[in-house]
Amino acid sequence: MVSSCGMSDVIGPVHIKERPGSEMQSRIDAEVVKLLKDAYERVKSLLKKHEKSLHILANALLEYKTLNAEEIKRILEQGQAGAISAISDELVQ
Repeated sequence: MVSSCGMSDVIGPVHIKERPGSEMQSRIDAEVVKLLKDAYERVKSLLKKHEKSLHILANALLEYKTLNAEEIKRILEQGQAGAISAISDELVQ
């Protein structure tokens, strides 16, 4: 992304066709590391922010094995207890 698509503010909007020199390669490597660290931190933050919902959804999947989109929405909106009992009622009918 950094060298072939120019997706870096530090390197700029350039496309490097040939093998870059050692200085440019070091800059590219440093920028790639920075992008990966930033993405990792962003994902970790999102997982922590939605941890409760993820556990609720995981528990529902352990119980039912499969869920459709409507069931997932209901589980996430209502929380596990109310939504799972509603899904159980629907499955029994």
